[in-house]
Amino acid sequence: METTDRKPVQTKTADAKKELILQAALEVFSKKGFYAASIDDIIAVAGIGKGTVYRYFDSKQALFLGVLEWGVTNLKEAILAKTKNIENIVEKLRVGIITHLSFFEKHRNFYRVLIQEINPFRENVEKKFKEKYLIHLQLLERQLQKGMEQGLLKKINPGSAAQALLGMTNALIYKWLMSNEDYSLQKEADVIMEIFFKGILIES
Repeated sequence: METTDRKPVQTKTADAKKELILQAALEVFSKKGFYAASIDDIIAVAGIGKGTVYRYFDSKQALFLGVLEWGVTNLKEAILAKTKNIENIVEKLRVGIITHLSFFEKHRNFYRVLIQEINPFRENVEKKFKEKYLIHLQLLERQLQKGMEQGLLKKINPGSAAQALLGMTNALIYKWLMSNEDYSLQKEADVIMEIFFKGILIES
């Protein structure tokens, strides 16, 4: 009984330490970039020993990939949680877009990490990114396909449509990140819905 009782506590502690390391790494990588950042910088922010970091991540590269996986996984889970009980496809997509924008508004540092140029291990980064992010893209594609089958959306290539919608969303996130203006990123959802679903051409 004692062993059974301890395991959840140990697991929880381990998860908390890993989360602490990832959040510290996220802060450091977003401010300094991959090249200038060091494990010592991350240790200083996390307030833990070097041995603890290496218990979970064996290199700076592994830690960077861990941050990448953390963000993409949490984005996907947030969108699924917010949209799982919505039946109307257009509303489901709208809420998904708002959740996507809200995630990056809350985790501005993660977007800075996401757009960094990492040449030495680009293949590993792209593989990790695609494994996680493509799942999100595929979910979006399926929803668009469903909307087309229900006659709510025009019948066009759902894969291309999903990529276009995601590209538009990411472009507005980048604009917000680079802007000095103080405004809510979530408000861009109205722009995305208007342009993507209605277009900007005034019919004569």
